[in-house]
Amino acid sequence: YTNSPHKRNIYLDSIMRHFYTNKPDGLAGNEDCGQMSAWYVLNSLGFYPLAPGKPEYEVGRPLFEAATIYLESGKTIQIRATKNSPRNKFVEGVKWNGAIQGHILNHTDLAQGGTLEFEMSPSPNVQNDVETNTQFFNVSWPEKWTPAPFIVNENTVFEDKMKVGLDVLKVDTNELQFIFYQLDSLSSWETYEKPFFINKNTELKFRAQRRTTNGSIGNGPILTAFLAKKESNIDLQLHPPYSNQYAASGESALVDGLRGGPDYRTGNWQGFWEKDVHTTLTLNDSKSYKSIGLSLLQDQAAWIFYPSKWTIEISEDGQNFQSVGEQVIGKKVIRSTGRERKEVWIDLPENTKIKSVRLKIENAGTLPSWHESTGQPSWIFIDEILLR
Repeated sequence: YTNSPHKRNIYLDSIMRHFYTNKPDGLAGNEDCGQMSAWYVLNSLGFYPLAPGKPEYEVGRPLFEAATIYLESGKTIQIRATKNSPRNKFVEGVKWNGAIQGHILNHTDLAQGGTLEFEMSPSPNVQNDVETNTQFFNVSWPEKWTPAPFIVNENTVFEDKMKVGLDVLKVDTNELQFIFYQLDSLSSWETYEKPFFINKNTELKFRAQRRTTNGSIGNGPILTAFLAKKESNIDLQLHPPYSNQYAASGESALVDGLRGGPDYRTGNWQGFWEKDVHTTLTLNDSKSYKSIGLSLLQDQAAWIFYPSKWTIEISEDGQNFQSVGEQVIGKKVIRSTGRERKEVWIDLPENTKIKSVRLKIENAGTLPSWHESTGQPSWIFIDEILLR
């Protein structure tokens, strides 16, 4: 719980609209005996169970203007969502049989049948968050256990400057909790009191401290995040677009300076499904580079293969292009286990100023005969286009 239940509608709407499709990758992961599909069905009706075994449902984000649930008792649940649309993703209010509800629906009540009414809105009703039950579970914390703090910002890439906010779960309102942070390794640690601004690439380290009522002190782990200032000199165009499932930081992810880890699910890898990737980089001012590279990931069990090859074309004026290199990267017939990362480079002609660069990154094709999912399309995963 974040004490901001309205935020769930942003993610529920995005997950249901982008991660569930009628394509081969229409389920974003293991179906797990139907549980993911059951979650989707309940969410699309406007509510879902948060914890197995607890007979309560969280109010969610209905996708339909009207729906009917036929219960085995012969009774029905009539669901109505007024002003519902892709834009109106937030719940302004909920009524059960005419009575105003909070954000939790009781299973016993629903089992009796009735009418569930949602009023939808394009903006969140933050006042409803006051009703959040922060004690959903009865828990006791280890004496020196300290929760990890988190960055409030949703994005880690910015254009001019970024206002950075930090927060931490409040374990006990009677206790003291602090957040300490460091901007780049050479600076001193500061006590976080209010949001601060950065205007350059920054390595942020931060940790929390908990001081209990009996005087014990618990220090949490040091966390690290890299906040990147977008390179304003480069415009990036991609075709086809990246997959919504693996978007990294968005449209400029491949030139944002953020590198992915060894796991494709860590958030900084951009994924491209089935097709070749065509990208054009255009610089505001012509500049000389010695070589251009790609940072790639391979995880064959997850259908992620190195591209078969890539080619580069450059232009000094942004209009006329010439081919300057081609390189074979991976052969899908070579079987490997585990995850691999690789940087590949193509050298450019000396003393050549560049205004634009066009890259063609060729997909490895369908999965080979030895793969358990043979015949299915493969992925390309890239975290950065490199210039030096």
